Amino acid sequence: MIHKIKIVPDNLEINVEDNTDLLTAISKSGLRIRASCGGKGICGKCKVIIKDGKYVTKNTHLLTESEKKRGYVLACQTKVIDNLLVEIPLQYEEVFTPAEKTKRFSERTEEEVFTFCPLVKKIFVKLEKPSLSNTTADFERLVHKLEMSVEIDLDLLYGLEKVLRDANWSVTVTLADYNIYSKIIRIEPGDTTRNNYGIALDIGTTTVAIYLVDLNTGKILDAKVSYNKQIAFGEDVITRMMYAQEENGLDKLNIAIKETINDLIDNVAKEENILLSDIYAIQCAGNTTMTHMFLNIPPHNMRVLKNTLCRRYFNNSKFYLYPHNFV
Repeated sequence: MIHKIKIVPDNLEINVEDNTDLLTAISKSGLRIRASCGGKGICGKCKVIIKDGKYVTKNTHLLTESEKKRGYVLACQTKVIDNLLVEIPLQYEEVFTPAEKTKRFSERTEEEVFTFCPLVKKIFVKLEKPSLSNTTADFERLVHKLEMSVEIDLDLLYGLEKVLRDANWSVTVTLADYNIYSKIIRIEPGDTTRNNYGIALDIGTTTVAIYLVDLNTGKILDAKVSYNKQIAFGEDVITRMMYAQEENGLDKLNIAIKETINDLIDNVAKEENILLSDIYAIQCAGNTTMTHMFLNIPPHNMRVLKNTLCRRYFNNSKFYLYPHNFV
């Protein structure tokens, strides 16, 4: 059975399944309320007021008799069994600024003290068309023009023939630096070298920050920060580790951090009028617990024994994740 929940004063409406806990329902709406204990009913910070509708809630000493008479409940201890009108008192709502209103960092004024060496570069090439006197294979023809040793994935190689001919043999090749060799990660028709951007990402327990960087010049085009939406499941790493052991807990934490990052990237790309497909590299740093949750790797064993963090790369973009203890 589906129930409708209206949340005020934000005037949001959501539909949830019968017997859903109210904390999860509110989180589904995009709002976040304080829940330091990760929904275990022991911190008393997820207080909301039910103005109308039927519900089931556990009795708790964390609510005064006066609060109970006024309709206060702990969201994490309350089940939805009817359509509800719910009020979230301002003091209990986590201040999550929508992505379109996130704070801008002040522009950097200090002199750069490093040599700019982009993780990804784009090269425009014009290839000689095949002829009876020049029957070199397409990939060999491309490598010869680039004048370097490169690797390419099979899926890109499959499409190389069509891209080259559709573009009349004038293409932009995007190369990712893998230290001892370069790898082709995209081939586009025409000259798109000016559209080459990267993201520097810092995943913190409380906040997440990103910088949008022009990978041709090294210039920081924009920077934004937002609260880490995982706060809804615990304010510190230990609480989140414990929550990750709950059923679907790690998945919820993973979704929350991805939503935070995607909102920031979507917003900064929109403000700078760039395409998401023109972001070719993401470099990420964060404490070990946050990076584990971002990669959907169970982090709870770190409470007992330190683990070494693994790394993963995204399709069509190069993703760098600093090892633990680097931040």
